[in-house]
Amino acid sequence: MYLDCENLPKQIQSLLCNNSTNGSSDFNNIMNEIMNLIGTGMKAWNVGPFVKVKVNDLLFNGYKDPIFTKMITNILDIVSGLLGKKNNGTTFDFPTVALNQNNNTIGLIYTVKTGKFNYTEVGQTYSFTNQFKNFSSSGSYLPNEWWPGNDNLKKCTKNDIDNARLMKGTNGDFFSPFLEKSDILWLYSEDLCRSVSFYYYSDITVKNVPGYRFIVNDNGFNYSLPDNCGYCYPLDGNYYSYKKGDQCLPIGLTDISRCTNENPPLVLSNPHFYGSEEDVFRLFPRFIPTEVIDQTTLDIEPTTGTVLSASQKIQINVMMKQYTNISVFKLMKSGAYPICYVNETFLIDDDTISQINDQLLDPKNLVKILSFSIGVGLGALLMVLSIISCLVLKCYKNSDKKKEM
Repeated sequence: MYLDCENLPKQIQSLLCNNSTNGSSDFNNIMNEIMNLIGTGMKAWNVGPFVKVKVNDLLFNGYKDPIFTKMITNILDIVSGLLGKKNNGTTFDFPTVALNQNNNTIGLIYTVKTGKFNYTEVGQTYSFTNQFKNFSSSGSYLPNEWWPGNDNLKKCTKNDIDNARLMKGTNGDFFSPFLEKSDILWLYSEDLCRSVSFYYYSDITVKNVPGYRFIVNDNGFNYSLPDNCGYCYPLDGNYYSYKKGDQCLPIGLTDISRCTNENPPLVLSNPHFYGSEEDVFRLFPRFIPTEVIDQTTLDIEPTTGTVLSASQKIQINVMMKQYTNISVFKLMKSGAYPICYVNETFLIDDDTISQINDQLLDPKNLVKILSFSIGVGLGALLMVLSIISCLVLKCYKNSDKKKEM
């Protein structure tokens, strides 16, 4: 195939028709030229970093990114014209983009502990596998490629890395009975690809059933703490005040790229970056993080460990880099850019509430009533006996005085 360099644009000539390009400096020049061309194409064909799509397409059906559909199609037409050949309907099967890649699939199959020998271990996650049994955990440990550790962090020991991979607690369906306010609850979150801890926040009542409210411990996402070093690995670019090669993400962000298909640059956080470093939500001055709206909560009946209600709140973000050679990206600072946030809620059904009332609360209330009644009855009886004893004693004293007279 002959390429007519004389009829090509000068920018493309410098890329494809210059035989003297060699070395790293020439490579950088080539990459800069490519970036400039991409930027020109994006501007010419009205393609940018943000697109408008339907929620159903974003979450489930998937959508085709205009960067692929518009740019590649137009570039193919241009190249075909330069080569003197017509594009006879040649098309590409462009990939679709969808946040929920697990739609229309069966979730992970978990093996959990029964608590037969230790009631505090009931429901704790032991292992998982998928429906095809071609992907599974290593016993109680998550796959090594999810959290491989960071060799550059000398303070991070093998025990720290193993602790990051260890599945602790239940999967959130229920918890061990006889919970105390001082207990720390662990839960393995499939969305976060790791375990997180909860601590007591307040008393709560759900459908007239008293319970404890637990909230996420934000220290679990503070990577300056030694216990969390197993979740760190070098950054691939400059983000906020963090430089390329720094060892951890900012506080409040969780990288899920390694446990997601195709490894997209996705990070999770609380909605509106609640609990994150100031640098993170400074890019979005209209965000007002609040505890009530943006906090994940668990409401649990402490005697049985039954979940009364729950609200998991997660914000999905994409890590964007600043490309100074592409005009549409030039003004965008590097950092986490929100795509959407999800509020998954659960509320216990009325039948289960009836069972709790019939088998737990009503007997407890009956015992309280009986205890109160018996206590009051015995107290009243003792008071009557005391009064009678006093009267009898007084009568005896009076009769003794009459005899003496």
